[in-house]
Amino acid sequence: MKSRAMAGGAVLVLFGTLVVCAGEFWEKKTYSSWSAREVEKALNDSPWAKTVKFRISEKGLEPFPPGPRPGMSEERVSIAGGPAVDIGPQRAPYPKKTPGETQYPLVIRWLSSRTAREAVARHWQLTDPALGAQVNQLVSAQLNYYTVALHSEPLPLSVENIRERAFLQLPLSVEKIRETAFLQLLPGHKKVLPVLVELVKIKALISPAAHVLVHFPKGVDGQPLVSPRMDAAEFQCSFDDSNRHVNVKFNLHKMVREGRPDL
Repeated sequence: MKSRAMAGGAVLVLFGTLVVCAGEFWEKKTYSSWSAREVEKALNDSPWAKTVKFRISEKGLEPFPPGPRPGMSEERVSIAGGPAVDIGPQRAPYPKKTPGETQYPLVIRWLSSRTAREAVARHWQLTDPALGAQVNQLVSAQLNYYTVALHSEPLPLSVENIRERAFLQLPLSVEKIRETAFLQLLPGHKKVLPVLVELVKIKALISPAAHVLVHFPKGVDGQPLVSPRMDAAEFQCSFDDSNRHVNVKFNLHKMVREGRPDL
């Protein structure tokens, strides 16, 4: 009897989650009809995105030196084992100095999710329609990992901003992230380490939504990493030489599309 009651409770929780999600645009519309505002919401203010702000003085944030920015090369980058795609040559922006103390947002995105990838794809449909075939590859890719992305500014909604604008960003250290990142599925105490941490090249298709990718295995010891009994996924890491730390929690019950987990 007790087990039946528990099962009924689980159904109610899941049903409640689906009712909440059913009202969102990502459940009502295909991604090719999302507006620019909806793209921004999916990538910055949704169950798949968490924003943390850090207040840093000008002395604590070094601008990039003149010339190519870190990460600019001829290499191509894939997302979570998917296709590697170029978006053409880009000019290296130069940083502007910001006096005093400034808040810098760090957005943590569950980028392997269908919702996040569709949002990036729609961003390119709105800003550079010529990338149609490559955009389709991003959406249809068969992914090998769960991928969490760190991005040190909200998604800019124009190609000109990405290619031409000078800006400062949080100094993300791939080495520090690799040393400290982990994922913890709750309830539970086991910490899962990434299998790969990589810098996103500035010309990668996913560059508007990620600066560093942290890939986690989909299974551990022969068992799926995520199961229906889990409520949340907590991501933590230090991301710079000052050991600034980020700790965000993703609600797995809300990361749902069409009644199925979207991870």
